[in-house]
Order: sequence, then C-alpha cells, then structure tokens
Amino acid sequence: PVAAVREQIASSIHLIVQQARFACGSRRITRITEVTGIAAGTIQLQDLFRFVPASSARVPGSPVQGHFEATGHLPQFYESIVQAGGTPDLSLFSPASRGAS
Repeated sequence: PVAAVREQIASSIHLIVQQARFACGSRRITRITEVTGIAAGTIQLQDLFRFVPASSARVPGSPVQGHFEATGHLPQFYESIVQAGGTPDLSLFSPASRGAS
C-alpha cells in the first residue's frame, strides 16, 4: 500500500540534497532538506539550508554565484549526534551564518 511505502521512505531517508542546473549550465546544490516524519499520510520535510543566488549582475556564460543560508531549523538528528559524543556547532544552523558557494 502507498501508506506503507511512504512510512518506509520517511523512516529510512534522513536528508535530501537537491541539485539544480542553472541557465548558464552550472550546477549548484540548492537545498538541503531533512525528512522529519510522516503526518496524515504526507511525508514531512524541513529545509535546513538553501542556496541564495547573488543579486549582482552576472557575466553571461559565467557560473551562478551566491551563498548558502541556514533556515534556522535545528535538525532532528542533532540530539543523536550529541548522544554519540559529537559536538556540532549550533551556529551552523543560525540564519545569519553563511557558507561558501
């Protein structure tokens, strides 16, 4: 049944990394999304990071420039990392933090 398939997907996939091809031909990771579970038969997703293209004028044929932006959501798997002895930096998930393009 479809409901069973959705439950299996929601319990086995933790992150989705989306890549897109832009008009210039370059490819960039555009979103990192966490699968948080299932509710009312719908798989629940939560964006953790997204690519924000630079608003400056682009040179035709050059790759798209931009930065990654945290959405401010703390992933559900954070606690399991801490319990396993990891010490991830919480500022990574702060909306003000920026990564490299």
